[in-house]
Amino acid sequence: MSQIFFRLRPGWQRFRFSMDAWTLASSGVVVFICLPVLMLLFTLMLDESPFWNEIAERLPDYLKNTSILLAGTTALSLLMGVPTAWLVTFHEFPGRRYYEWALILPLAIPTYIAATTYKGILDFTGPVQTLLRNNFGDDTARFFAIDIMTLWGAVLVMSAVLYPYIFVTTRASFLRQSASVLEVSRSLGRSAWQTFTGVGLPLARPAIIGGVSLVLMEGLSDYGAVKYYEVHTLTVGIFRAWSEYFDEIAAVRLCGCLLIFVFAIMALERWQRGRKKFNSSSSNHRPVVRYRLKGMKALLASVTCFVPFALGFLFPAVQLVAWSFRTAHKVVDIHFIRLAKHSFLLALSASTVAIVIGILILYTGRLHQTRHTRLLSKISLMGYMIPGAVLAIGVMILFKRMDTGIISIWESVAGTSLNLVLSGTVFAMTYAYVVRFLAVGHSPLEAGFKRLSPRLDEASRSLGLSKLKTLFKINLPLMKGAILGAATLVFIDVLKELPLTLILQPFNFETLATRTYQLAGEEMLAESSNSALVILVVGIAPILFLNKIITRDMQ
Repeated sequence: MSQIFFRLRPGWQRFRFSMDAWTLASSGVVVFICLPVLMLLFTLMLDESPFWNEIAERLPDYLKNTSILLAGTTALSLLMGVPTAWLVTFHEFPGRRYYEWALILPLAIPTYIAATTYKGILDFTGPVQTLLRNNFGDDTARFFAIDIMTLWGAVLVMSAVLYPYIFVTTRASFLRQSASVLEVSRSLGRSAWQTFTGVGLPLARPAIIGGVSLVLMEGLSDYGAVKYYEVHTLTVGIFRAWSEYFDEIAAVRLCGCLLIFVFAIMALERWQRGRKKFNSSSSNHRPVVRYRLKGMKALLASVTCFVPFALGFLFPAVQLVAWSFRTAHKVVDIHFIRLAKHSFLLALSASTVAIVIGILILYTGRLHQTRHTRLLSKISLMGYMIPGAVLAIGVMILFKRMDTGIISIWESVAGTSLNLVLSGTVFAMTYAYVVRFLAVGHSPLEAGFKRLSPRLDEASRSLGLSKLKTLFKINLPLMKGAILGAATLVFIDVLKELPLTLILQPFNFETLATRTYQLAGEEMLAESSNSALVILVVGIAPILFLNKIITRDMQ
């Protein structure tokens, strides 16, 4: 094993890392992951954009709408996520066991599917308006008509399906809190509300901010819902600059504006977290003892939990099922099966590659616990922090440049023409998915490795097994559950991804997500429900898996 030393300046501490095959492979993979972002930064330094002045006139509206969307979605998600997490953790009331996992189910519904579904529910021919007209007359129906196709409608829809990020992280934090601390607060004469605001919330603040960061990231990267509701955000502006103006530089500049929001969110989360730590010793920690609610309080708690669940999952799911029963015989055909096959194979390929890369990076860190390997692990997760549209632009530009070089070399050597090799291919989509969702599988894999004692590796090596054989014969068999869980999470995220797929999909290549979006854009909402329902049903499995992990490991 060779060791390389760097000294940047006299007196600085030497930076040392091992350059064996594992470290070289991990470093090469991480560099390849960073290429789309580096390409975006390089493109920003190119010539002037031909349509930038025209696009820049709309930039204030993009920034305003994006800011309002993020602020409104965050506020409403907090209102739905934090109180429900407090209720199901510390109180006993009718339906509590059901709401523990039911309140996570909205994560199975992508925002663009929820947006189209609510449009159909509240439309003139939808069930709400039809019921009002049939029972109370046209005047009453018009009085209660709701125009969901607005900025605030987008805020409501996105909050209804994104609040579980806050619910999950907050509930996990509440489960870690000791009953002793809360009982001390109650013994000092504080009410349940005062204990919640004065003790429970401050202790859970880092977790709440973590959930808020996830909501902000998802809201920032959304394209399907805001485009369908005609809300002009930065993501919509990026698509317009790329697909309507064909202005690469303008699209990249808007990507830069979007990344400023991303860095601001990351800075906010890190600033709020700071160096704060909330620990309780094992000697005085006792599991949460739930307080039984009775009468009106129990009813109010049930209603408080039912409303977010109904808005985020029940109403959209019921409408999708109803539409599917009406249109399945017309839509589910050979083309639909081929569409589902494309989606599942693409998601399976991306999840497999992501898991292999994740195992490579984490196992390298297990072999060499150095600053270099820790840095590699952190950098590999950067793709999830970048909105899908931004990453897709970076991948498209990267592969376009690579194709130019490949074609030039081929023509000079072979003397014949060559079509595009990488751009507009399934390989480009798979590469982008891996960069984007590598972080999704990282946490389950990391937890799986941490559960394995280092002595297992030492015993294996002492028996003459190489590092590679130790990984395949010792580590991986003991991590089957973690690997399956990580692969499932990546699979579902790839299946739901829309903005990245819309930009990178090859000609005449569709997925369930793009088909749902296309049919909804053509006002064929009922027909779009079949592909949307497949995404929803497949997405429920990891939700139940996530609830099982929270309940098992955090109580």
